[in-house]
Amino acid sequence: MTSGIRPMFARELTVFTNDRINFLLSIVPNLLYLLLFSTSMRAVVGLVEFGGQSVDYFDFVMPGIIASTLLSAGTTSANTINQERMNRLLLEIWSYPITRRDYVIGKTGFSVAMVVGQCLVMLIMGQILSPTTWQLWQWASILAAIACISVASTGLYLLAATYLRDPQRFMIVINIAAPVLLFSSPSFYSFESMPKVLQWISVINPLSWMVITIRACFLTGFRSGAVGVALLLVLGIVAVIAASWRLSREDV
Repeated sequence: MTSGIRPMFARELTVFTNDRINFLLSIVPNLLYLLLFSTSMRAVVGLVEFGGQSVDYFDFVMPGIIASTLLSAGTTSANTINQERMNRLLLEIWSYPITRRDYVIGKTGFSVAMVVGQCLVMLIMGQILSPTTWQLWQWASILAAIACISVASTGLYLLAATYLRDPQRFMIVINIAAPVLLFSSPSFYSFESMPKVLQWISVINPLSWMVITIRACFLTGFRSGAVGVALLLVLGIVAVIAASWRLSREDV
């Protein structure tokens, strides 16, 4: 870890834990999703078909709940850029030893850690609500997949924040886009059951590929989603580099 990434990571942790509203908003909605789908929706839907086998609906939608966590974590990280820009803190933060590259990497790293921590809590709760016979390596592999995929989601959000520089405009666009991304992806239903229009949108929706990859790792093993994980990780690295480059050209 370079000299600037560590203090940037520590700063993100301090800001996040001190902001109780964002802290609660990043956790509570996804826990409510978890409880809703594990009780009433699970009882209504029962079993669904996936990969030629019948799976419990709660297990099927867990990747969708994880996708919701990716969206909230990405929004939180990206929104801090505009808040710090509006409050004229960027010049202070970007002073030595924190470079603009360190700034983006630190935010990305903290967001990934936050996603993995929240998903671990949800997986433990899911284990209580719907017990499985997972081995330790299966827990490690799904968390590793989530970490790699969260690099992509966070990187894309940070890149978006370099274009939408007005905080109000950013929040309007993101708050409208989030439910569109979530519900136009096969998060809570199969791709085949979606209307044709949503299927077309789903193909170009990056969240769809994140959900599909997580679901493959979750239900059929890490190997079945390894290629998707690798591609999304590459996409995330490219997005982080692009966001760093965009910020390096920004005057403060």
